[in-house]
Amino acid sequence: MTALTCIIGIDPGSEGAIASIWPESGLLGVWNIPLRKEVRSRTFTYVDGTKLGALLRHLNPNAAWLEKVHSIPSDGHVGAFTFGDNFGSLRTANEVIGIPVHQVDPQVWKSNLRAPTDKNAARERAYKLFPNCPRLFSRPDKAEAAMIALYGVMHMGIKFNPIIRPYDGGFKP
Repeated sequence: MTALTCIIGIDPGSEGAIASIWPESGLLGVWNIPLRKEVRSRTFTYVDGTKLGALLRHLNPNAAWLEKVHSIPSDGHVGAFTFGDNFGSLRTANEVIGIPVHQVDPQVWKSNLRAPTDKNAARERAYKLFPNCPRLFSRPDKAEAAMIALYGVMHMGIKFNPIIRPYDGGFKP
């Protein structure tokens, strides 16, 4: 028996999410990016590499599609540095485990899936693309991660079950 294909989409935003699609079975799972906090003169939030690695090994994806993001001048230097650090952690964790990482500009995947730039409106688009999975999209970043994964499946030309259902694998990173 061959293993099912798994493609993940990653929205590396301030909270961030990882979505996995198993195209042949039509399953979709969504997780918060595991984070850890460090309190010094202020609280810093970073990707928890150990928990992220455990999640990635559990999913065993064939490819990762990571939203290509840039800092915004209004972020401030500390915020921009932390955001870049988290983005690099997400990319590197996948690469270390041997998962090919494809970066995609938000304008590209959103245009292909007809998703608006507004995050809440994009979540509404995800409800239409995944009508059986609304409970997975408690935050807009989770909806966007799911759409990034779907973009990856489509871009790679993988045939998929059009009836997508929630994956309830019970994994807690």
